[in-house]
Amino acid sequence: AESFELDIVLVTNMFLSDRVAADRILDAAARRWRDLVPGLPANVVRLDGLMPATLTEAARGAELLVLGIETGFRMRSALSGWLPLRAAARSGAPTVLVPAGWAASDDPVTVGLDEDASSASALLFAARAAAAADVPLRILHSWLMGSSVLRGHASALPSTQRVAAEH
Repeated sequence: AESFELDIVLVTNMFLSDRVAADRILDAAARRWRDLVPGLPANVVRLDGLMPATLTEAARGAELLVLGIETGFRMRSALSGWLPLRAAARSGAPTVLVPAGWAASDDPVTVGLDEDASSASALLFAARAAAAADVPLRILHSWLMGSSVLRGHASALPSTQRVAAEH
């Protein structure tokens, strides 16, 4: 079995955050971890700073960054939901975004694949997670189709089959 160290981290603003509420959030997260995985300890850390910079700095050198996200609330997503996405984009580690209310299922593990080697660690992690959960692995890859070409008064879109073959 692989060993690992888990840090449960909450980034707060030292001037604007309610420390009592922040501590309750961290305590609840630590309890949930202990209930899910008894016997595997976790470090509970509250960091004062700004998101996402404080979190991505704390995650430097991590093997994996797991972030909770709110979905289904447009205003909340617009105000705070983009922060986990920005942290994921800035992190040097493979990142998993877990929506609020997520529950384990038999759905496939899904991973995005880039055309260069930058996705190798994420692909390996996803393959191991799928095997461990005994679920399928879904690999996604996308690319831009390119812009249409203006010819006279008509616009011509590139053929999807040609673009796929060239890619």
